[in-house]
Amino acid sequence: MSGRLKLTGLYQVLSSLAVELQVNAARAEGITAAEVRGELQPYLLEAEDRCLAIFEPYIELWPQAVKCKQEVERHIWAQLRVDYLTLCQLSDEQLKLAIERLELERPGLAEQLSTLIAREYPGVWAELQCRMQEARKAEVAESQPADPTALQATISLYTGGISDDRLRQVAAIVSQQGLTVNERLQRINDVLPIPATASLQDVADLFGVKKQAVHQTDWWQNNRAGKDDSEKEQRRRRLAERAKLCPPDSDCD
Repeated sequence: MSGRLKLTGLYQVLSSLAVELQVNAARAEGITAAEVRGELQPYLLEAEDRCLAIFEPYIELWPQAVKCKQEVERHIWAQLRVDYLTLCQLSDEQLKLAIERLELERPGLAEQLSTLIAREYPGVWAELQCRMQEARKAEVAESQPADPTALQATISLYTGGISDDRLRQVAAIVSQQGLTVNERLQRINDVLPIPATASLQDVADLFGVKKQAVHQTDWWQNNRAGKDDSEKEQRRRRLAERAKLCPPDSDCD
């Protein structure tokens, strides 16, 4: 396995495996949905759908995974200096943060635990290795840079075909801190008209300033101030005209 094994990843995969095996072991042992309550119920098969041969491996591996998880947790809570009850009361996020902190303090703990699992629970370790390798492949695939052609096509799709060059020009103007907000607004609008759907907050976020800094610019006062009120008035007039044409008892849409 390439790369340093992380304690958080090891524990998460082990916990996920134990839960999955528990669900499938219940299915294999012939427990019907009617006999179970709670979160497990939707995962169970009815009697006519069960196939014991499919789930036999889960029956064998499940107790090993549960025991393995308990042993790993004993090592973790011993290092965290907390008792089991306290550990169980932690939320998933709190437990994750505690394990991450422990990993910083004991960077070799994950390797020690993986050696223990491989020695005492070889079947569980083999399954964990497969799952961690798949997770690593997914991470690598997500981190790969996008194909330039695909990236350009995606940008065109979401920007209505606006050229990449013009977007770069706008970004360059945004970053010119030597210019005032008003000057940058004017220059950006010359290169690429600012969308009418852009709110005051949107423009303020673009420059990293407060809304008031944008609102008081000449550009905003000349191009946007009062526009919302005007649009509301236009909508009110259209509705009023529509009401005249469509009496309350009519079938107008």
